[in-house]
Amino acid sequence: MVCTSCGAQIPEHAFACPECTRPIRVREVLESPPALVPAVKYTGVEGWLAFLVFYLLFLLPLGSGIGLVQKLRSSLTDASTQNGSLLPTLIFSVASILAAGTGIYAGIALWKIYPNAVAATKRFLVAFLISGIVISTVQYHTLEDRIWGIADALAFCLVWYAYLNRSRRIANTYPHSAVSPT
Repeated sequence: MVCTSCGAQIPEHAFACPECTRPIRVREVLESPPALVPAVKYTGVEGWLAFLVFYLLFLLPLGSGIGLVQKLRSSLTDASTQNGSLLPTLIFSVASILAAGTGIYAGIALWKIYPNAVAATKRFLVAFLISGIVISTVQYHTLEDRIWGIADALAFCLVWYAYLNRSRRIANTYPHSAVSPT
């Protein structure tokens, strides 16, 4: 509150102005605006952003590694018994490694709050979608399984892409990312 006599700042629970010692009237206290509470500022790697970073740095490489080992194991078994082609396994492996690599880079960029982190994550999402389409096409034999695999990758990418474009935390944490806070 400000003293109406001398203009000095009056502490919140004071009965008089500390400068001119003029007493504060009850009406002035009741009419004075409440102290402004600072707005909650969403910044830093917390909340859903922390979950995305955890996914990119730990869950994605772990899942890609497990899937790669399973695919290699099954293709080596199939190749020795049926003289099958290793081309689908090679395509699966390359797509998995590329997606995991771009995901790890995007996760580190988000975690370290690099200026290009949001753009790197968007590039990862595009690479993840492309690899999801390639993997679903190569790995699954029925049309229904292929459609579900592609829909799964598409839903994942759309949700996180929308989060990167609309989140206040992203806009406040990465101010150079051209995201407008809503």
